[in-house]
Amino acid sequence: MVIDYLHRNFIFADVGIAFAYGNHSMSISVADLLASLLQQLVRRKGILSPELRHVYQIHTDGGTRPMIDTLSALLQTESKDLPAVYIVLDALDEFTEDDQYCLLREVGKLGSVLRLLITSRPGLYIHRTVQKTFPDSTVMEIRAIEGDIEKYVRLRLEKELVGSGSAYLLDSVQRAIVARSHGM
Repeated sequence: MVIDYLHRNFIFADVGIAFAYGNHSMSISVADLLASLLQQLVRRKGILSPELRHVYQIHTDGGTRPMIDTLSALLQTESKDLPAVYIVLDALDEFTEDDQYCLLREVGKLGSVLRLLITSRPGLYIHRTVQKTFPDSTVMEIRAIEGDIEKYVRLRLEKELVGSGSAYLLDSVQRAIVARSHGM
């Protein structure tokens, strides 16, 4: 929803917009994340810088992938002429603490143009990592309302359990999931 909002409200604006989603079942490196963010910024701009063309050619010819420092430098190059770069990092807690710190450090090099939104499960070490990288940042803890969770779970279960015919099963599963959600 946040990304859709940014794209709708900055449809003609010359700003960068990029996002990455953490997923514990997929092993994604910091280099892959930076490459994804870079690709999204370049696609939105529609122009390839000479530096990016050069790095692309070197790695295409050599059958290699750029390292984190190269990707970070390219991200900075592609962002330098933009008034703002909006980056959303969703589910940052799905990455290791070292990867979180590395990703935040490299993204932080964008400096004053960076507008960063991070989401994470509450109560984890994320606050410490974010505060270490961005000492002036604001952290807000947001929790879902139990009624919203119930509606969401009910709709998903009805969709998944079509034809099961058991209202008792549906209610039991819904109550168990909502009870364990703890505002997530």
